[in-house]
Order: sequence, then structure tokens, then C-alpha cells
Amino acid sequence: MTDPATIAKHQVSSNFASCNLSHTAHRNRCLIWHARLGHVNFKRLKRMRDSSRHPEIKFSDTEYDDARHNRCPSCDAGKAKKHPTYK
Repeated sequence: MTDPATIAKHQVSSNFASCNLSHTAHRNRCLIWHARLGHVNFKRLKRMRDSSRHPEIKFSDTEYDDARHNRCPSCDAGKAKKHPTYK
């Protein structure tokens, strides 16, 4: 996994452009880290925040709860089942 300290800030805007996060996601630091780290699982993201190995990952428990309950559109699209097409 990419070390969060090496992720450049300019990558954030490109991640948001490609993953369709709403304008409220720009205020939720948990969703920002979720997008920066390649849509990592929220439980893993919380463990990374709580560990001493990644002090740059910072978000509140409220932001974590909001992010878990507001689904990421890109993650939903990636998990969606494709329907067969008939001729």
C-alpha cells in the first residue's frame, strides 16, 4: 500500500474528479482519505488512523460515522452486478 505521507496534495482533486464524491465529501476528512488511498475499507482506515505509524491521517469519530453511513458512489458502482445484455 502507498505510504500516505508520499501522496501529493494535487492528487486529491484528481481523485475527487474521478470518483464522483459529493461536495460534502470535501469537508469530511475521512472520505478524503478513503479516496486518496484507493477507496480503502473504512474499518482499515480507522485502524490506520489509530496506529502510530500514520500520524498524518486525521479525522474525527463523527466524520468516520458520517462516512460509513453515506455510501461512496464509486464503491457502489464497483460492487454493482452487471446485467446481461440480450440481442
